[in-house]
Amino acid sequence: MRTFVILTTLLACACGSNVSVGATSWEGQWKRTGTQSATCSGAPSTSALGDVVTITSSSDTTFQTSVDSCNLVWNLGGDDVDATLVGSQTCPGSIDTKSATMTFTKGSASLNGDSIMGSLTGTSTTGCSVSQQFTLTLVIHMPNMR
Repeated sequence: MRTFVILTTLLACACGSNVSVGATSWEGQWKRTGTQSATCSGAPSTSALGDVVTITSSSDTTFQTSVDSCNLVWNLGGDDVDATLVGSQTCPGSIDTKSATMTFTKGSASLNGDSIMGSLTGTSTTGCSVSQQFTLTLVIHMPNMR
């Protein structure tokens, strides 16, 4: 009887450790692939995305993505696997090799194990509409980076 109680207690503790822990589930370095599409004066262009994104959390429900000089803040949904961009945020970038500041007005991302699928939309200082479709693949999980 004692063995059963101890085993049950250990299993309960082990199962509890697998429960999502908020934004720390997203923390780490991620390899980004995908595309950035821009439409300028009716002419569309597409470029590849391929770099490393670092995700750090500032609270249990908020995290920041950092790539190059672009830092974006995201809020988690109640399920801890979906996130939305907080408000309107700007980042330096380029469109067709020309420097531009991009203002992202909408963004969403979903965590599924070791990958994140997401999108961003907005405009640029060059007068273009911009959208990014991306997949992040976990390189290294670094929880509690705050």
